Amino acid sequence: MSSSDVTAADVTLSADQGVSAATAFQVRRAIYSHDRLTRSDMDLVFDVARKAGREPCLEWTGLFCEALTDYVAHQNVPQDYIPQDKADWLVSKLKQSDGISSKAEFEMLIDVMTHAVGVPASLSTFALSEIAAAIMNGRRAAITGEDRPAGVVTETDVEALRAVLYAAKAGSAGHVTKDEAEVLFQIAHRQRLTSRSIFR
Repeated sequence: MSSSDVTAADVTLSADQGVSAATAFQVRRAIYSHDRLTRSDMDLVFDVARKAGREPCLEWTGLFCEALTDYVAHQNVPQDYIPQDKADWLVSKLKQSDGISSKAEFEMLIDVMTHAVGVPASLSTFALSEIAAAIMNGRRAAITGEDRPAGVVTETDVEALRAVLYAAKAGSAGHVTKDEAEVLFQIAHRQRLTSRSIFR
């Protein structure tokens, strides 16, 4: 069985639980039934992810992170260096739902960057911009699991920002790019209350 034989409509979904452990196994069997993951495999994964809701089971979140990390980070030449075209593809996929729409997507993005040796600046800038937008509008459930007043930077927000910056710098000189710095300055400008530094 391959992903070309399985569509999101074929995947068994629970009316109460959405994507269950059994669903995750069904998708895993479909996409890992051949040597290399393909773009159609990833289309299946994202199609099912859109049905998973904001609180999918641990088995699905694990598969989601694993599959995207394998495809975007590991399955390259040289291995673990994310090419710009895959970074652009991933950002495009996430933007189809108006940006990061669940904690599973945020965890996946961090996992992809953490396991890569080289990360295009555009990918980390996108992740930071998503956190910044969540802070500025107060709708942070998909990033940190909490909603707070707009403009308030919480400890959880700081940890999310730090996770992106550290993940994106794995195996690099560790400098912050101009675009990343601009996002951080935007957050600082809108910030009304915080007791911690992002860089501490």
